Amino acid sequence: MRRDGSVEHCCAEMATHLEHGCDLHPDPFDCPDAVVVHFAGYRAYGLPIHDGGSSSISIRYCPWCGARLPQRLDEEWEEEVRARGLDPDGDEGELPAELAWDTWCEARRSAR
Repeated sequence: MRRDGSVEHCCAEMATHLEHGCDLHPDPFDCPDAVVVHFAGYRAYGLPIHDGGSSSISIRYCPWCGARLPQRLDEEWEEEVRARGLDPDGDEGELPAELAWDTWCEARRSAR
């Protein structure tokens, strides 16, 4: 992440496709020309499935330059929860306060 809060992507081609704008389809899931999406809150990238919904296929490598994309934030959280011997699929109320999703994400954002 840059100092101004914007995200730096792996290559110019990825950035170009993510910045794609369409006057007819402001939502990339509605636009047939949108080929990749970025979920900043999860630090995740995906290929949108254009079936009228908002599903996507998660990707781990850039389709253009082949660079490894950052580990998804939810996967990183799950690893940390498991490393403490806890179940990430259990009741979030059973987790220590610092592992509650919103708290954990906020701590991650401020550490960068």
